[in-house]
Amino acid sequence: GSQAREGEIVLEPGIRLGPAEIAVLASFGYATVRVARRLTLGVLSTGSELVDVGARPSPVQIRDSNSPTLRACLTMAGVGAHPLGIVADDLSEIESSIRSALERFDGLLITGGVSMGEADLVKVALRQIGARLLFERVRLHPGKPFCFALFEGKPVFALPGNPVSVVVTFLLFVLPALRRMLGYREAHLPLLEATMTEEARHSPERRSYLPAFVWFAEGRAFVRRVPWEGSSDLVGFARANALLIVPEGVASVKAGERARVLLLPWGGSP
Repeated sequence: GSQAREGEIVLEPGIRLGPAEIAVLASFGYATVRVARRLTLGVLSTGSELVDVGARPSPVQIRDSNSPTLRACLTMAGVGAHPLGIVADDLSEIESSIRSALERFDGLLITGGVSMGEADLVKVALRQIGARLLFERVRLHPGKPFCFALFEGKPVFALPGNPVSVVVTFLLFVLPALRRMLGYREAHLPLLEATMTEEARHSPERRSYLPAFVWFAEGRAFVRRVPWEGSSDLVGFARANALLIVPEGVASVKAGERARVLLLPWGGSP
């Protein structure tokens, strides 16, 4: 026919089905196809300083932005998200919440409680329930205190508490893992090279993923950092449409140099 030749593959396995793909299937007479089972993950926030989004925080409290952020990220990834609320910095409460979630869902996302302070109890709780911790930190900025564990074959992703660190570690580690579980052919977000329009400096101790803005002109990609005050600056991060990758050991990337950037799966406005 005019759309494809006999024997030609029109849709490869391991792709996400959107409206265009479903239209192709329908036009070729496929009323049903085999797909991956939709995953559902619990989303748990830890921290005695946290209050719900609709509450008015006291001077020693902050609103929990991580739970709605991760639920949006999971929805974007085609994964069901079940909010589990906020649990205080109490070992028995954290342990009970983790056990309950892993009995009900395919995996668990936890934010906060994975650093090195006295109130950081998530890793302790995971060990107490018998989870196997595969790694506890990554050489990354932002997002160093990231932990991954398995409990009876179910994944537990323990993310940092700082909001931008949560998004960066989700995109770099959680999203590719979920895509592999769902059978995606390509698990990672797309990378490209772009020309720096201004110098970007940062600490060379760890590989950095810095909020940036990418645009295209005359067939070329350009990138610049967006104003950003650190891993709690959500307003600055919301202006980014990419992450500028500064390798470990590099203190700055100069204007005119080529740099690798990771494109974010949503937009951004400079």
